[in-house]
Amino acid sequence: MDEDDHVYEEACTVSPSKIPAVGPRPVCSETASYIPGVGMRGTSQPKVWSYAVRKAIPVMTIILLSCCLLGTFIFLAMRASSLKLSVIELDRKTTTATGLSDLRLSISELDQKTEMITAVTADLTNVTAWLKQAGKTEDFSGGLEENGSVLHDVAASYRAAHLANSEPPATMRNEKTLQQLDEAEDNMRTTLLLRGHQVFILNERTGDVEDKAAFDTWRKGGGFGAARQMTTFLEGVTEGRIIVITVHDTGGTPVNLARYGSTITHPGTRESYAMITQKGETPSWFVEKKSARGAGPTIVETFIPT
Repeated sequence: MDEDDHVYEEACTVSPSKIPAVGPRPVCSETASYIPGVGMRGTSQPKVWSYAVRKAIPVMTIILLSCCLLGTFIFLAMRASSLKLSVIELDRKTTTATGLSDLRLSISELDQKTEMITAVTADLTNVTAWLKQAGKTEDFSGGLEENGSVLHDVAASYRAAHLANSEPPATMRNEKTLQQLDEAEDNMRTTLLLRGHQVFILNERTGDVEDKAAFDTWRKGGGFGAARQMTTFLEGVTEGRIIVITVHDTGGTPVNLARYGSTITHPGTRESYAMITQKGETPSWFVEKKSARGAGPTIVETFIPT
């Protein structure tokens, strides 16, 4: 019994301090790990780090989205400002181009007016030549040449007045034209309206211009009232007198000239027209012609026997 007790004591030796030589390991569900340069770390640290990261990600996302939205707003604002400036510049260029186009159109219409007045002068000159060939007097020739000179002066003054005022010819009324013609030394201003029918009555024996008149047969001007006045004027002409009728701009209202040999109802818009006939029976040397718009002046020729 003593031996067994001794053996047991040797196997179960207790230190003098009564503390086991090898203490029990602490019971822990976590295992330690080594971090280079840091030391040992418990498994609870990654969980804390992951939680902080999860909290920071939404905040960072909101900040990034705010920056993107702010950048987009600034970009759109700059583009809108550039677009407004572009529209303003385009409006200015469009206004300038429109003004230049109107000026070019005005000059073009003015040139057409001048050509038409020149055509009337040429027609009167041709009448002078025809009457000279027929053995008419030199006094009539001088009168027509003087009237032609007046026509040239009127054309020049009209062009100068137009360029000074920078107004389209279509907006110039007959009253303004007559003011320009007041400076003429004779009474030709009653025959130089810039639109409608111009009528000259010549003596068949002497060639003198016995009467003349102008009728604004433009549809928006005198219209049918002017056409009736012209018909009444021709009815009052003495039998046998030579009748010269011209239209160099806008005589669109129909005038009944069939009794004087005409087969043309009325000139169209911007068409020119010329006719030489005689009151009474239609003569064998009757002539008339119409030219289309833009085709130039209308020129007719005839021989009046003595």
